[in-house]
Amino acid sequence: MKIYNMRNNKEIASINKIQLDFLKKNLLKNGESDEDFYITNKSITILTENAVSEEEKEIVESLKTALINELGKAGMDIYYE
Repeated sequence: MKIYNMRNNKEIASINKIQLDFLKKNLLKNGESDEDFYITNKSITILTENAVSEEEKEIVESLKTALINELGKAGMDIYYE
């Protein structure tokens, strides 16, 4: 599975089930069938505070880097497939 930046469809990272479950647990989705999330600096803070395993910390760092690369944007939509 991979996560992508919805704006440009650029791959952010490969993720496993543990990492996806971590994101689902800690981020709000727009609906139960949605496969996307909106990432902000606040989201990154929440994820950082809740990341325990190395796998969780890795995905947080990938998202943080992707958000930093979205210069001038308040947030970023991501999706997985």
